Amino acid sequence: MIQRKERGRRPSEREQPPATKGGAQLSQETVEALIRERDALRSELLAANAQIAALVARQRNVLNRIDWVIDSLNSLTESEP
Repeated sequence: MIQRKERGRRPSEREQPPATKGGAQLSQETVEALIRERDALRSELLAANAQIAALVARQRNVLNRIDWVIDSLNSLTESEP
């Protein structure tokens, strides 16, 4: 059986650093803008996660109320002759 030579793995696009013109570094202004954008996105994510948690709790309460109503109705129908 012929064995193939293993090739080195090429880095994917996500793994490669962002391309810059002529190998120049990102300017301080660009870095600061990216940091501000990252912080804003992080803040939005935290707010969204809090909202999701509130909605999940609200849904749980609604389901508990529905279960309570169903149980109450079942107990009423069982107690009637």
